[in-house]
Amino acid sequence: MKKIFVLFVVMVLLITVPSCQKEEILISDVQIEAIKAQLVATPTLSKEEVETVLSSQKLKSASLNEEETLVQVLDLDERTFEVNDQFAIKNLVYMEFGQNGNLLKLITIRQIFDVNNGNIDVNSYSIEYEIGCSYSRNFQLGVQGNVNQITFFLHFKNGKQLAFYGNGNNNITLLPIARASWQLLVNYYDNILQQQYLTDLINFYDQSNVINLRLELKSKNLKSTVKFDRNLIEGAYNVQLGGFDASGNYRYMSYQVMYDSSMPEKISFEAYFDIQDVNICGTNGCYGYSTKDSKYTVYNADGTILYSL
Repeated sequence: MKKIFVLFVVMVLLITVPSCQKEEILISDVQIEAIKAQLVATPTLSKEEVETVLSSQKLKSASLNEEETLVQVLDLDERTFEVNDQFAIKNLVYMEFGQNGNLLKLITIRQIFDVNNGNIDVNSYSIEYEIGCSYSRNFQLGVQGNVNQITFFLHFKNGKQLAFYGNGNNNITLLPIARASWQLLVNYYDNILQQQYLTDLINFYDQSNVINLRLELKSKNLKSTVKFDRNLIEGAYNVQLGGFDASGNYRYMSYQVMYDSSMPEKISFEAYFDIQDVNICGTNGCYGYSTKDSKYTVYNADGTILYSL
């Protein structure tokens, strides 16, 4: 009988003693979006505010001879915000741009607000920082090649522009800057030719991380060809063709030349306009020829013209 009484007392204590665990307060998606909207509406921290906090935390540069820089504090987009029923975090980046167009410093700033009854306390916040930016995303160029430099352009919706030089690595890292779009200028060099291509505006959250180039290649536009004896370029270093395009504008093209007896007896040069003048320059001066004096002229079915001097 005694054992039954003890068991009854224990059961009563378990039922009546309140739990010490704090009750979890759930926050709805609607409340989260409302708090994020409040974070978006808060003014971006000034560089003075950021510098004050960072200097108080003794974040000093290792460089002894720092150049003058342009300091920018930029909001990250709202997908990087962290929100719960107790606090909300707005993320920003601190960036320094050098005189030569280089990005010298990149620090993530976390602005932490208290949340009370679904509202942030805009008058009281703390700041934490991270070297670099863990919210960045890696991208790849869709066209492989010998990339020797990439220029990063940041276009803001209000018209503001920022740019800085990157390296020649095909691995590209971008940040989710609020109210802005990225675009790249890619330099290729294959030991023959230096080429530049723009990319399309980049959708940071696109399912694919491949960045396509905006090639904008021109269609074939051969208009005329001039043919003459190879001996005319013996001792010459340049052939310049001149004539009028379809709009009536005078155009010219220059070709570097070097005579060699292994060339065919007749050589030819092409242009995207109707060739009228041929100037051959060498060590003994320049000599001019006109296609009006050509031995014969051939009008081809595709609209091109062949002049034979």
